[in-house]
Amino acid sequence: MTLYFISGLGADKRIFEKIILPADHNIVYLNWILPQKNETLEAYSRRLSLEINTSEPFSLIGLSFGGMLAIELSKILSPEKTILISSISSHHERPWYFKLLKIVPIYKFIPKSFLEIKQPLIYKLMGVTNSEEQKLLYAMLVDTDITFFRWAVKSILNWEQTETIQNLYHIHGSADQMFPIKYTHPTQIIKNGKHLMIYTNASEISDMLSKIIAH
Repeated sequence: MTLYFISGLGADKRIFEKIILPADHNIVYLNWILPQKNETLEAYSRRLSLEINTSEPFSLIGLSFGGMLAIELSKILSPEKTILISSISSHHERPWYFKLLKIVPIYKFIPKSFLEIKQPLIYKLMGVTNSEEQKLLYAMLVDTDITFFRWAVKSILNWEQTETIQNLYHIHGSADQMFPIKYTHPTQIIKNGKHLMIYTNASEISDMLSKIIAH
């Protein structure tokens, strides 16, 4: 089976480098494409869906914002399984304080230089625990397109999703500060896992993913 991995906002395939899965799976990392002007997440997902080979069995694995995209792709393509990591499955799971960014949309004016400055608050929200993780996160943020960044934040704030997704699995950390677990409904929990647990708790998540995929 082919496994399509979708990274989160401000990240790329490097975030999955510590994940180890059985060799009999074909792993594909979906690259973000630039959004069109005023494009909805649903419309964006339809364009990105063209990158997925539906002639053979496949599953989607989405991290954080990538999990939201995986939800939208699953509505279009009907994968074998849809697996969320450190993400949310509906807008009801979005923390209430995200609404503040809709009231005061400062994200629209964030310059590229913002992503090139080390931000202690972002590191804290992501759950960075050492210099290796900080170096990786910084490198990925520097490589993030600012137009995409602004569009993605807007998409998160305006995402309206209530549909029940078939064969949905949700791995979440009990100490996630970006999407606190109290707002979510995970099927698997990583004790003390933070938002960056795909990297910091890669061994545990690799085991969970292997069991879900084999099920």
